[in-house]
Amino acid sequence: MFGIPLHVLIVHFPFVLVLAAGFCDARGQYRDGYRLTLWAGAGCMAAVLTGLLITAGSMAAVSTHASAALTTTIVTVVLAILRYSYHVRGEEGYVTGWFVVELLAVLGVLATAITGHRVALGGLVLPI
Repeated sequence: MFGIPLHVLIVHFPFVLVLAAGFCDARGQYRDGYRLTLWAGAGCMAAVLTGLLITAGSMAAVSTHASAALTTTIVTVVLAILRYSYHVRGEEGYVTGWFVVELLAVLGVLATAITGHRVALGGLVLPI
């Protein structure tokens, strides 16, 4: 699209959605956090799939970035499944352990973003 790889367009969504879900849950807006977590899980899977398309399955050149992305995707999807299961059973409220998993997902997204910038910019890291 417009000469920009689809992966570059998609990766921003899970990044923002995971951060927004964590922010909503920290503020006690659990229903919004639940919805954002579901979309973040779907966005992470889309980002990983488009990333694999770019590398044509050869992750040797981007092993650190790919490892961070796969780990983050697994954590985010597991969290989304747990929250969905809780919601479908009709249980209300929030399980405190989810916030710990959500923080792991946020840290994973940050690690993935930093290593992704290194890959995209040829070894350069944007100052934080």
